Amino acid sequence: MTSAGTDDSGRVVVVAGATGFVGTHLVDGFAARGWSVVACARASQRFDAWLRRRPGVRRVTFDQLEEGPGAVARAVAGYDVRGSVAAIGGWDVGTGLLETSTDAFRAVLESHLTPHLVTARAVVPALDAAGGGVHVVLNGVAAQQAIAGAGGVCVTGAGLRMLTRVLREEDGYPSVRVRDLSLMAALAGDERNLDPVAELAPATVVAAVEDVLLAAEGDDWAVGGEHGPTARVVG
Repeated sequence: MTSAGTDDSGRVVVVAGATGFVGTHLVDGFAARGWSVVACARASQRFDAWLRRRPGVRRVTFDQLEEGPGAVARAVAGYDVRGSVAAIGGWDVGTGLLETSTDAFRAVLESHLTPHLVTARAVVPALDAAGGGVHVVLNGVAAQQAIAGAGGVCVTGAGLRMLTRVLREEDGYPSVRVRDLSLMAALAGDERNLDPVAELAPATVVAAVEDVLLAAEGDDWAVGGEHGPTARVVG
């Protein structure tokens, strides 16, 4: 565990889903803590404008991730890379599952689940080539609690949890540890959370991800809810 005042210069973290609500807080939070950041997002004018406001952040597009680990490996070459975090997906409440069209359900899979596999296929081998590290997959309460109207998020969250466990079981890259970090409360400031029971400050999430990246042990982690404001090993 590190404190906000620790000098982490030279340490590198790769953030996938960097331009999203959570991802942006992670990029800015890690940079403020002295980490170097590689941001991964879909190529777009929005991504370009986002990067111009963060001149020290290196860029990898999602298209490059789909091509394999090469772009990530080049971005972290020669640096003390400690790991990566995938902040992909998000919150959505809409129609019930039985009223959801097939196309709409496929779209949720393509936005919330498939990109996690694409990211892992590129990032995990790149981390292994750089000497190892930790790949953190962010998940949420919907992975374990059925929520009416949020069926797509619940189903993909549960699938994401199993994806991380299968990756650990396959253990194709022993130098890389794949960890699940569940955010058990809404992130403060996210307008998609209409009536949150509890909230996590963005700085708390950044600190939790840093804890998980640097921890010696533990596979499944959680922060928020009954787990409190500090990342804790669960299960």
